[in-house]
Amino acid sequence: MLVWKSSVTAKAVPAAAIIIVVGGDAVVGHALELLLRGSGYDARFEALSTFAADGTPLDAGLILLAPGLDERGRETVLTSVDVARRGGDLSVIELVPAMSSWPGEGHALLPWPCRTEDLEREVETALHGTGGPRRVGVTRPGEKENRP
Repeated sequence: MLVWKSSVTAKAVPAAAIIIVVGGDAVVGHALELLLRGSGYDARFEALSTFAADGTPLDAGLILLAPGLDERGRETVLTSVDVARRGGDLSVIELVPAMSSWPGEGHALLPWPCRTEDLEREVETALHGTGGPRRVGVTRPGEKENRP
């Protein structure tokens, strides 16, 4: 994308990463898409069938696993993401029930429901690589809780 800096020169600015929201409940998925768009992100909801048939969309910069995705659907998306990661960076954030004990499997877990600020912070961390996979709101022995 080109952005005009003055009447004489133009500067190339990288396009924003696209956030793909996938989940079992279309209403929740579209609500998350709108929430992220309202926060200034380029987000879109994709049906699980997209991942089953075509794999991970090539333009994805972040995959957000929305609540309501069953174990089979979750595995379909994560397998597709693992294949896509071989060619570059692709982060995953999974929204899980607050009392869930699912393993993170190399991606961030965020308790659901959560505050918009928490979701935005995790998206920024995932897109800009400012931290490794973690579980927000959960502390390990000897560390402080990772909430503001």
